[in-house]
Amino acid sequence: MVFLENITKESNKISCNYSPENSGEFGFVEVDIKTREYISKKKTNYDSDTETYIFKARCKLLDLAIKSPIPKESRVVWY
Repeated sequence: MVFLENITKESNKISCNYSPENSGEFGFVEVDIKTREYISKKKTNYDSDTETYIFKARCKLLDLAIKSPIPKESRVVWY
């Protein structure tokens, strides 16, 4: 599970702080909505070997980018 908070959208970019597995450790991700590429990212220790959590956060942000209004918080759960 990854928790997204402080979700903000400005023109063609969307960003949030994210926390994997209720760890209390936060990373940051900012994505260009048109190109779907990372603009900026700060990974957590959970993403040191793989980028699973930041990738899930990125995908969720892109899903939320077309919604109105944009929620301030969201979760992604998978099995």
